[in-house]
Amino acid sequence: MSDLLKALKTDGVTCINYVKDSGVLGVREEGTCNFNKQSLTIDLFQNDKTAVATISAVKGMASGYIVGLNNWGISIDDSATAKILQNGLRLKLY
Repeated sequence: MSDLLKALKTDGVTCINYVKDSGVLGVREEGTCNFNKQSLTIDLFQNDKTAVATISAVKGMASGYIVGLNNWGISIDDSATAKILQNGLRLKLY
């Protein structure tokens, strides 16, 4: 996760106060942080296929937006922040 957080920071998304969530099933690591005065939940999956399958399975039950690439995704409730992430980082909206 530290590599992902560094890459996000390089691209202008400074994830403040990252806290790892322990005991989350189906992900390599999950944590929360703050960006644009919003709480982000970041999930790092084992691989691309696991990410797509898991995100597809939970997006119908979750509120808000999920954006990401490859083997990671970011969950966010705020549409303006989701658009900043999606457009600024060229992320996929799931």
